Amino acid sequence: PRDGAGHARRCCAAAPLKPADPTQARRARDPRPGASPLVWALALGALGLGLRLAWTLDASRLPWFELPQTDDFVYLEGARRIAAGDVLLRGHDLRFGPAFFYVLALVRVVLGADPIAPRLVHAAVGAATIPIVWDAARRVVGPRWALVTAAMAAVYGPMVFFTGLVLPETWLVFFHALFLAAVLRGLDAAPGARAAWLVAGLAMGASIALRPNAALLLLPALV
Repeated sequence: PRDGAGHARRCCAAAPLKPADPTQARRARDPRPGASPLVWALALGALGLGLRLAWTLDASRLPWFELPQTDDFVYLEGARRIAAGDVLLRGHDLRFGPAFFYVLALVRVVLGADPIAPRLVHAAVGAATIPIVWDAARRVVGPRWALVTAAMAAVYGPMVFFTGLVLPETWLVFFHALFLAAVLRGLDAAPGARAAWLVAGLAMGASIALRPNAALLLLPALV
């Protein structure tokens, strides 16, 4: 027994414990997506698109769809004037961020004045938000739990509901998600980190142009 204990001690002394390999630790949380989780994230985006299109078609039977009131009307009227040539909206009371007026005007010029046109664009933007949410979440909790986050974004009632309104909220969620995903990629110091910070700046700038109080989101980033 003594010889066995001495032999064990000699083996342990001869084979010291290796320090943890930081490369292996990084690989365990590697933010690069595998094929399967990415496919599922895109599938959830397709699910989100289907839900948003279904709601848009269902909402098209409601009176306010073609005759919007309050903020929807203000945005649509401003977009109509821009598309008609009043690019600077002279005499128009800009109570909101200016960017959404021009987004709607572009949609009107390209897709026509049909009231369903901006809602279809919103459905596409809302669906595109879902994989971006997954991309941001996988850098924090891993690709599989990120699928849960993306699934919640796909079926979350308010996100689906606002697709049918002519309001900038759908775009705001898109740019906020893009901002977060880009910041996390930049912090990860992965290849393309500089481009990620550029995308983050553009996304935040677009958010502020749509809704100026979105600048408050910068406060946590400055702490």
